[in-house]
Amino acid sequence: MTLYGKGLIVIAATSVLSLFASCERQRRVYVPEPPPASVQTIRIGAYASLTGPDAALGSAQLRGFELALREWDATESLRFELVTYDDRSRASGAAAAVRRLVEDDSVVLVAGGLSAERAVAAFGTANPVHCVCPGCGPSQELAAAGVVGTAPSERERADLLADLIVGTMGYSKVAILARERSAASESAHEMSSAVRGALLARGVQTGEPRTFTPESITEVLTSIVNDAPQAVVVALDGRDAALVGRALRRRAVPAALLFTGAPDVDALPQVDRAAALEGAYFPSLIVGQRSSALVRRLTEAVAEGHLDAVDEPALLGYAAGRRVVATLAHTPLSQPTEIGRRLRGPSELTPAIARIENGRPVPLAIPKR
Repeated sequence: MTLYGKGLIVIAATSVLSLFASCERQRRVYVPEPPPASVQTIRIGAYASLTGPDAALGSAQLRGFELALREWDATESLRFELVTYDDRSRASGAAAAVRRLVEDDSVVLVAGGLSAERAVAAFGTANPVHCVCPGCGPSQELAAAGVVGTAPSERERADLLADLIVGTMGYSKVAILARERSAASESAHEMSSAVRGALLARGVQTGEPRTFTPESITEVLTSIVNDAPQAVVVALDGRDAALVGRALRRRAVPAALLFTGAPDVDALPQVDRAAALEGAYFPSLIVGQRSSALVRRLTEAVAEGHLDAVDEPALLGYAAGRRVVATLAHTPLSQPTEIGRRLRGPSELTPAIARIENGRPVPLAIPKR
């Protein structure tokens, strides 16, 4: 058992449960030191991708969320308890985890999610509780499902990329690519649409987003060579951008590479950083917050051993955790409407454009429109 001191979080139990026939999940319960009988304990829940293809992202986001709870300077009247399940990087696992948190663990709030489609699938059954998605920007889809997204919106990121393309690069013809449609790529297609809308609003020539698979990317790029795009925008992550970047270089397509999501650069093979992504541009929260108290705190947490790295998933989880704690600590549970209003407050996070140089993201100044 690891003890963090008064009002901080203790790892009280870890067990692997078989929840519903579709998936197993790890149940982790974090509780503070035993409080006096007069102290109120608020139980909140979280789900995260701790195994499967999204494990690196989900684990970092969860640790950022836990860091915000760990920092809570508990008063004599309130403690927080956190129960977490592993969704195994599946929408069905997320939905089952949320159902278990609500029905069996009686939480008052659930946090989790790397993308809007997974959050909607997970929280569709969680109407009795408040729902927060750290990895989602506000959208009508989330609002309809009763989910609060605490990340910057797709529109903010799309406008940043469009301002870079038009104001800094001066380009007038752009191709947009996205991974072939699947349940896991819905966010990419939403982002593609947002980028296309932002470019069209600025007079940039761009067609409908083209879809690709790892097997078809060379053929897709060959088909757009005659259009002579000055830039290729890829939704959503660094691995897809690296795939396209390698293909661009093999085909000698003279186009700049931009992508819409911040990569975990350290998780990419060195060949991707050095060759495929060198010189690529993308919107980054870490770059946008590089001098902020939030990033300074994450840097301290790495030194203290609470985080593995200062990266975007950890920042998203940390910012969401800060909002959850501040809201629940200062709003009576008997006022659910007010809790919802405060959870939907303005984001602490602002993205900025970064460029990969020597395998590392560096800030790039974009003139204001």
